[in-house]
Amino acid sequence: MPEPGAAVREDMPTSPIEGLRYRRLDAPGDYRRMNEIANAVRVANGDTFYTTDEQFQHFYEHLENCDPARDLFLADLDDRLVGYVRVAWFTRPRSASTSRSSSSTPRLPTGRFSRHCSISPSGECWRSRPRTLACSASRR
Repeated sequence: MPEPGAAVREDMPTSPIEGLRYRRLDAPGDYRRMNEIANAVRVANGDTFYTTDEQFQHFYEHLENCDPARDLFLADLDDRLVGYVRVAWFTRPRSASTSRSSSSTPRLPTGRFSRHCSISPSGECWRSRPRTLACSASRR
Protein backbone atom coordinates (compact mmCIF):
# COMPACT_ATOMS: atom_id res chain seq x y z
CA MET A 1 0.00 0.00 0.00
CA PRO A 2 1.37 3.46 -0.80
CA GLU A 3 2.66 5.57 2.06
CA PRO A 4 0.12 8.02 3.54
CA GLY A 5 0.32 11.27 1.65
CA ALA A 6 1.96 9.63 -1.39
CA ALA A 7 1.56 11.47 -4.67
CA VAL A 8 -1.58 10.63 -6.62
CA ARG A 9 -1.41 10.50 -10.41
CA GLU A 10 -2.86 13.61 -11.96
CA ASP A 11 -5.43 11.65 -13.98
CA MET A 12 -7.15 10.40 -10.81
CA PRO A 13 -10.16 12.40 -9.63
CA THR A 14 -10.25 13.95 -6.20
CA SER A 15 -13.03 13.14 -3.78
CA PRO A 16 -15.27 15.55 -1.90
CA ILE A 17 -15.38 13.00 0.97
CA GLU A 18 -12.83 13.76 3.66
CA GLY A 19 -10.21 11.02 3.87
CA LEU A 20 -11.23 9.32 0.61
CA ARG A 21 -8.50 9.04 -2.02
CA TYR A 22 -8.55 7.30 -5.40
CA ARG A 23 -5.41 5.64 -6.68
CA ARG A 24 -3.92 3.01 -8.96
CA LEU A 25 -3.02 -0.57 -8.13
CA ASP A 26 0.13 -1.26 -6.11
CA ALA A 27 0.67 -4.92 -7.03
CA PRO A 28 1.13 -7.35 -5.48
CA GLY A 29 0.72 -5.54 -2.16
CA ASP A 30 -2.95 -4.65 -2.73
CA TYR A 31 -4.12 -8.15 -3.66
CA ARG A 32 -4.66 -9.46 -0.13
CA ARG A 33 -6.92 -6.58 0.94
CA MET A 34 -8.72 -6.62 -2.43
CA ASN A 35 -9.46 -10.30 -1.89
CA GLU A 36 -10.73 -9.61 1.64
CA ILE A 37 -13.12 -7.05 0.17
CA ALA A 38 -14.21 -9.35 -2.67
CA ASN A 39 -14.91 -12.21 -0.27
CA ALA A 40 -16.79 -9.92 2.15
CA VAL A 41 -18.98 -8.73 -0.74
CA ARG A 42 -19.67 -12.35 -1.70
CA VAL A 43 -20.71 -13.21 1.87
CA ALA A 44 -22.93 -10.10 2.04
CA ASN A 45 -24.60 -11.20 -1.23
CA GLY A 46 -25.16 -14.74 0.09
CA ASP A 47 -22.67 -16.33 -2.30
CA THR A 48 -20.85 -19.48 -1.24
CA PHE A 49 -17.96 -18.96 -3.67
CA TYR A 50 -14.78 -17.40 -2.32
CA THR A 51 -11.15 -17.07 -3.40
CA THR A 52 -7.90 -17.60 -1.55
CA ASP A 53 -5.29 -14.86 -1.68
CA GLU A 54 -3.24 -17.02 -4.05
CA GLN A 55 -6.20 -17.59 -6.42
CA PHE A 56 -7.01 -13.90 -6.39
CA GLN A 57 -3.42 -12.91 -7.16
CA HIS A 58 -3.21 -15.47 -9.98
CA PHE A 59 -6.44 -14.13 -11.49
CA TYR A 60 -5.23 -10.52 -11.44
CA GLU A 61 -1.81 -11.43 -12.80
CA HIS A 62 -3.46 -13.16 -15.78
CA LEU A 63 -6.29 -10.77 -16.70
CA GLU A 64 -7.41 -10.71 -20.31
CA ASN A 65 -8.65 -7.59 -22.06
CA CYS A 66 -7.81 -5.50 -19.02
CA ASP A 67 -4.71 -3.46 -18.26
CA PRO A 68 -4.59 -3.01 -14.48
CA ALA A 69 -2.38 0.06 -14.86
CA ARG A 70 -5.17 1.72 -16.84
CA ASP A 71 -8.38 -0.15 -16.03
CA LEU A 72 -8.24 -0.67 -12.26
CA PHE A 73 -9.01 2.02 -9.70
CA LEU A 74 -8.79 1.71 -5.93
CA ALA A 75 -10.36 3.77 -3.15
CA ASP A 76 -8.66 4.33 0.20
CA LEU A 77 -10.53 5.78 3.15
CA ASP A 78 -8.23 7.10 5.87
CA ASP A 79 -5.36 5.25 4.13
CA ARG A 80 -7.16 1.87 4.21
CA LEU A 81 -8.31 0.20 0.99
CA VAL A 82 -12.13 0.06 1.04
CA GLY A 83 -13.04 -0.58 -2.59
CA TYR A 84 -11.93 -1.07 -6.16
CA VAL A 85 -13.34 -0.95 -9.67
CA ARG A 86 -12.07 -2.91 -12.68
CA VAL A 87 -13.21 -2.62 -16.26
CA ALA A 88 -12.52 -4.96 -19.16
CA TRP A 89 -13.81 -5.53 -22.65
CA PHE A 90 -14.89 -8.60 -24.53
CA THR A 91 -16.21 -9.33 -27.98
CA ARG A 92 -19.37 -11.20 -28.73
CA PRO A 93 -19.36 -13.67 -31.60
CA ARG A 94 -21.26 -12.34 -34.59
CA SER A 95 -24.12 -14.29 -36.02
CA ALA A 96 -23.98 -15.24 -39.71
CA SER A 97 -26.53 -12.55 -40.54
CA THR A 98 -24.46 -9.76 -38.97
CA SER A 99 -21.06 -10.90 -40.22
CA ARG A 100 -21.96 -10.46 -43.90
CA SER A 101 -22.20 -6.97 -45.23
CA SER A 102 -22.72 -5.65 -48.72
CA SER A 103 -21.18 -2.36 -47.68
CA SER A 104 -17.52 -1.64 -48.37
CA THR A 105 -17.37 0.33 -45.10
CA PRO A 106 -15.34 -1.52 -42.49
CA ARG A 107 -17.37 -2.60 -39.48
CA LEU A 108 -16.26 -2.01 -35.93
CA PRO A 109 -15.96 -5.11 -33.76
CA THR A 110 -19.06 -5.97 -31.80
CA GLY A 111 -18.10 -5.81 -28.16
CA ARG A 112 -19.10 -4.96 -24.65
CA PHE A 113 -17.44 -3.53 -21.61
CA SER A 114 -17.66 -5.32 -18.31
CA ARG A 115 -17.26 -3.60 -14.98
CA HIS A 116 -16.71 -5.09 -11.58
CA CYS A 117 -16.99 -3.02 -8.44
CA SER A 118 -16.27 -4.20 -4.92
CA ILE A 119 -16.79 -1.96 -1.91
CA SER A 120 -16.25 -3.24 1.60
CA PRO A 121 -19.68 -3.93 3.11
CA SER A 122 -18.22 -3.65 6.60
CA GLY A 123 -19.55 -0.78 8.68
CA GLU A 124 -16.06 -0.12 10.05
CA CYS A 125 -15.05 1.81 6.96
CA TRP A 126 -18.13 4.07 7.11
CA ARG A 127 -17.83 5.37 10.69
CA SER A 128 -19.51 8.80 10.66
CA ARG A 129 -19.50 9.11 6.84
CA PRO A 130 -22.51 8.91 4.56
CA ARG A 131 -22.59 5.99 2.17
CA THR A 132 -21.71 8.08 -0.85
CA LEU A 133 -18.98 5.82 -2.17
CA ALA A 134 -20.93 3.68 -4.60
CA CYS A 135 -20.92 2.55 -8.19
CA SER A 136 -23.00 0.59 -10.61
CA ALA A 137 -21.74 -2.95 -10.93
CA SER A 138 -22.94 -6.00 -12.77
CA ARG A 139 -23.42 -9.11 -10.68
CA ARG A 140 -21.88 -12.32 -11.92
